Amino acid sequence: MIIAYDAGAFQQSISGGIFNVSVGFLNAAARVAPDTEFVFVADPFFGEVRADAMAALTFRPRVIYRSVLKSSGAFSLRTDRERARFEVDGRIVPTTQTTTPDGVWYHYEGPTPRHAMLLRSRAARPCDTMNSPDSRRLGVALSKIVVESDRGSQEFAFDDARLANGYHDSESGWRWTNGAAEIPLEFFPRVEKARVGVHIRHKVVYSLADGRFDRRYNGVVQAAIEQRRAFNLQELGRELREMGASVYFANHFIPIAIPGLALASWAHDVIPILFPNFFGKDAIENFANVIDVFKRADHIFCNSETTRKDIIDNVGVSPERLTTSWIGPGAIGPRPAPVVDAAIAKFGLRRDYILNVGTLEPRKNHVRLVQAYDEFRRGVDHPPQLAIVGSHGWGYDELVRLIANSGLSEHVKVLSGVDNEDLSALYSGAMFVAYPSVYEGFGMPVLEAMACGVPVLTSQETSMQDIAKNAAVLVDPLSVSSIAQGLRELSLNSELRSRLASKAKEAASRFDWDRVAKTIVDVLKGTR
Repeated sequence: MIIAYDAGAFQQSISGGIFNVSVGFLNAAARVAPDTEFVFVADPFFGEVRADAMAALTFRPRVIYRSVLKSSGAFSLRTDRERARFEVDGRIVPTTQTTTPDGVWYHYEGPTPRHAMLLRSRAARPCDTMNSPDSRRLGVALSKIVVESDRGSQEFAFDDARLANGYHDSESGWRWTNGAAEIPLEFFPRVEKARVGVHIRHKVVYSLADGRFDRRYNGVVQAAIEQRRAFNLQELGRELREMGASVYFANHFIPIAIPGLALASWAHDVIPILFPNFFGKDAIENFANVIDVFKRADHIFCNSETTRKDIIDNVGVSPERLTTSWIGPGAIGPRPAPVVDAAIAKFGLRRDYILNVGTLEPRKNHVRLVQAYDEFRRGVDHPPQLAIVGSHGWGYDELVRLIANSGLSEHVKVLSGVDNEDLSALYSGAMFVAYPSVYEGFGMPVLEAMACGVPVLTSQETSMQDIAKNAAVLVDPLSVSSIAQGLRELSLNSELRSRLASKAKEAASRFDWDRVAKTIVDVLKGTR
């Protein structure tokens, strides 16, 4: 059997959980169904498939590139929505702002970076980039950088040759970053503390080729794009059928139906429908294409019973077209003490810490978690630290301000750029994992924590309680006092932690990628 598979998660550097699901399923399918072959369908709009992403697979699928995504239409970006922040040695740090007639200064004052300093901006998510490979849509128009210390002040222009990583070519008076621009360590004198200022131009609008921002021509351009897209879909279907492919398996990024092939799809959640306030307009519009695939699919594979029920209730898909296949824990697993100790030292954590993992966005409930932690720690002599690990989503500003304004900078550490090896070590060394998300289709950090034998605090809502079973303390995610009580209960009761830890791996063993893959392949063989 040959399956055409959505390769979008392998083309982006921000793929996250959807990428891990793909890797887990594809590698397991290669084990349990060696007669099954996969062909990747990639849209050049996302760029080429990434070599580092493909390296996670145990086999090398063929890749076909076709422009088949629906056009996102006209789009304009201004840098007065820059959402800029500094990352110093892997941590998001508080910033101050000063407005000028032509822009805004962002300032950092604190320890001199030892390993890396990045100027991050916007949020590295498909819904912010409109699925565009043009990384200026993540960036800002930088005009200058100033570094000050007790040894003096030095200004660096936007066209400084040392600004190499994360920058586009210089333009007239500014230079676009790509959302994660590196401020070279050589800019800093050998001192303990420094002050950094970055000036960003206001209201600079950039344009793309083909006149896509010209309203007079946009309708004509869009019609031509859709005509070309329809032709490409027909050609793609023909080529895949000639290869012997019988099914296209969509996975969020390339939500299309290919002529002549059965259509299957992953379903991770329908949260943009249930909680539209958590998403931008473009993300909701993009998700409409995913919903269209759900409605047209011959079969949908749901990561949980919660997702299955949500699709039945909110999309109107008949139950017989849905299978709850579940998913597995991926590459995260327990690590030995020396590896744990190295990770703790690397990220500057104390020995006792509570771990939270998840994209920094409102749905993950970081603000209530930090408020609850602050309430809990005030009644404890030596409270554990709270380590928050996650990529930067929208709304993170409120979290950073809360930590700074509450005097929690030494107690709450926000870490980014943590790879799977370090993340496994941080899971393994945690007292427990706190994951009181407002809503999840699955809740991967709950499963990852249990796979590492770590007790969990999580929400009493949706799929999370189903995954955790009796290996977790459940709280009301909308109640700060409930979360605080859960933190207190787990932090102060070592016997409870030991009991939950002993149940964690048993609970995690219910989720196995080989079983998932066998279920999916068996169903797909029936769609031919």
